[in-house]
Amino acid sequence: MNRLIKSSFAVLALVLIATPASAKLIDFSTVDVYTAQGRIGRISDVSFSYDLFTHDDGFDHYEGITYNYYGEQNEYFIFDAPVTLNSMMLSDFPGLNPTNPLYVELFDVADQSLGIHTLNLGETLETFDFDVAGVKKVQFTFDGGIPFYGDGRDHAWYTIDDIDYNDSTPASKDSWSAVKALY
Repeated sequence: MNRLIKSSFAVLALVLIATPASAKLIDFSTVDVYTAQGRIGRISDVSFSYDLFTHDDGFDHYEGITYNYYGEQNEYFIFDAPVTLNSMMLSDFPGLNPTNPLYVELFDVADQSLGIHTLNLGETLETFDFDVAGVKKVQFTFDGGIPFYGDGRDHAWYTIDDIDYNDSTPASKDSWSAVKALY
């Protein structure tokens, strides 16, 4: 009986240790900080890139759509701490140069790639699942586009919405050691 109680407690402890925190959602309905040029700077625990090039690029709103302003490559967002990136909604910006495809690269806290996801977008927002733990930075690049501004760089536009994530992390070694000590 004593072993059954210990086993039950161990299972309960493992569930509590490994249970992810509730999901968070960035739907761009509110912005905590705008840049001086009016681009999205920060929402909750996420900072967004801006001014990467010679003009005020970044992420912006247009008639309820959030998109990469100026159609630039390498825009990104960074979480304050590593998260599990569950999903996000993406599309090509209707009527503008498509991304053909869009590459979404995920990085860990040491700026090491966790993988590149190749997405073929349509002009309607679609949810793409990632389910990757330990994500600190999400960066966007693409193959499509045209040299829209005549500066030698290709530009294409995509929209983004509903970044779904949680700040859970895998249980630490110490947590597992504590559970094993019950035996």
